Amino acid sequence: MKINKVIVSSFRNLKNLTIDTEGKSFAFEGNNKIGKTNLLNAIYWCLTGADLENNADNSLNVPYDSTDGTVDVRLETDKGSIQRKVVGAKQFIFINNAPT
Repeated sequence: MKINKVIVSSFRNLKNLTIDTEGKSFAFEGNNKIGKTNLLNAIYWCLTGADLENNADNSLNVPYDSTDGTVDVRLETDKGSIQRKVVGAKQFIFINNAPT
């Protein structure tokens, strides 16, 4: 599976982030505490429902300044799309825009 696009809204310290890879390999770098590991956690959480430490507590993914507790991560791939969204205490998963 190739990831073509990553769209992150309100995941930890990532407010609104879109990365369009066009299916190509990519790398990212930057200073400490800017969200590199949180980007990996967002992708992993979208696919598995847990973070890289295997923690499935969704409240850990909500930004500290969130007003409604919404977290939304969407991956667009060469096989379709997957989206995981948490609103308050409810979790939603969409495969190719259809709820599961």
